[in-house]
Amino acid sequence: MVGRGAHGVRRSTISITEGYDTIFWLRDLRVAGLPIAAVLAIVAVLVAAGLMRVLSGGRALHAMGRAERAALMSGSRTPRLRVLAFALSGLCAGLAAVVLAASQFSGAPTLADSLLLPAIAAVVVGGTAITGGVGGPLRTLVGALLIAVLRIGMSVMGVDPSYEQIVYGAVIVSAVALTLNRGHIGIVK
Repeated sequence: MVGRGAHGVRRSTISITEGYDTIFWLRDLRVAGLPIAAVLAIVAVLVAAGLMRVLSGGRALHAMGRAERAALMSGSRTPRLRVLAFALSGLCAGLAAVVLAASQFSGAPTLADSLLLPAIAAVVVGGTAITGGVGGPLRTLVGALLIAVLRIGMSVMGVDPSYEQIVYGAVIVSAVALTLNRGHIGIVK
């Protein structure tokens, strides 16, 4: 399937036929009745939560999210931590792309576009403030589970997929409004 995306850029979905054997196990393998992708995600969340709690770099990363200037003044290497955070984010995105490609038997640059808003909603519903600082992997996991229940519920109720994006947007706006620290805002518009 070849089409034109935004700005007239040519995009295509490529079927995975050769080499699929290397990733097919991500689609079919189950552990304790759960798909291996879910088990890997839960393990990754638990490892990240443990490392953030135990390692000084994890605590410094959390401090950097709350107040980067204060973390810098306390001696944390904030530029290095920022690069590490983005590198780990890219690694997780790449792993998620492999799992998605295995489940879809195909790959495309826009394959996960419909998952962006639910992912942001999961993080925000999990309690991570958009302004930074508060949050964590376990809270995000709880937010992801809540959004999954919402997503499945809307599907069962027969909600049109185009309206699902509106619901996710409303959830994000509501969660941001609830977590917004109005003490740091001079004028509320």
